[in-house]
Amino acid sequence: TATAEAAAPATEPLSAETGPAGAAPENRMRIIANRRNNALLIYATPSEYAVIEGMLRKIDIIPLQVLIEATIAEVDLNDSLQYGTQFFFKADHVAFTLGPSGTTAPPIPGINQLTFPSTSPYFILSKAPNVALAALAGVSKVRVLSAPQAMVLDNEPARLQVGQQVPVLTGTATSTLAAGAPVVNSVDYHSTGVIMQVTPRVNSGGLVSLDIAQEVSDVAAAATNTVQGSPTFNDQIFRTRVAVQDGQTVGMAGLIRDNVGNNNTGIPFLKDIPILGTLVSTQSNTRTRTELLVLITPHVVHDQRDARALTEDLRNQLINAGLVPQQLQRQGSPGLANPNKL
Repeated sequence: TATAEAAAPATEPLSAETGPAGAAPENRMRIIANRRNNALLIYATPSEYAVIEGMLRKIDIIPLQVLIEATIAEVDLNDSLQYGTQFFFKADHVAFTLGPSGTTAPPIPGINQLTFPSTSPYFILSKAPNVALAALAGVSKVRVLSAPQAMVLDNEPARLQVGQQVPVLTGTATSTLAAGAPVVNSVDYHSTGVIMQVTPRVNSGGLVSLDIAQEVSDVAAAATNTVQGSPTFNDQIFRTRVAVQDGQTVGMAGLIRDNVGNNNTGIPFLKDIPILGTLVSTQSNTRTRTELLVLITPHVVHDQRDARALTEDLRNQLINAGLVPQQLQRQGSPGLANPNKL
């Protein structure tokens, strides 16, 4: 429902336009927001109050909620995926519709339809996101970094962060007035891990607009061109705005990272000796390419019945996965005096 602070400004024009001409300020209509009780104190005549009440009934509505299901995965790009996941989906491996006119290819089991808007770097999947992951897992390694679910009010942001706060040295200072004064360090913290923020906006037709900010950050290996005491971060960031129907899955890809590594194996201690070490050791250089894949599915929750259905679906998934103890799998009967009693 609307808050008192939000409703009070909406009715302020009425207080300026109503009331008899030339009336004293103390006799004019007044509306005061009571923040503590989320209420409005209204001083008005009966006719003025009827107008205000009608307006409040229009703006004081139960807001929609949106259940955001997100899957953030990392895919190894091998020979089958050397051009990325989007090229794989657009090839003849799966069923898809490309562009406004549409071009259909033979489907694979589990994939119903993938739609690639002609001017957008994302695809829309009418089925659950696990079918896209299953198609990729058949040709490469897929690692799910995070799979959160969050319920959020319409037009409100939902933020997820799974990772660590890494300290970064931002400055040092010491006093020049006293000898041997201690050095004071200024430290800031950089968020690492998987960070996602999604803001849904629902229209009357069931179309959900999503403002998405996605970041995957980690600490890189030691570099020679960095400030002493400050680590280097590998960041993958993208921000976009997409629109999908309720229950559809939008997939975003294209963030590719090259990882180069050196591995020196051989007889311990001897392999580190100059010249001799090259005879008893083997040095290999590896290069791997990974791509970040983000799949987001919004579910609009109109009322408590929708919320209970989604909760029951999640409960069944946890039970089937063996994540709910046996003693908690029984539901209590409605109307019990003790809500904690099973």
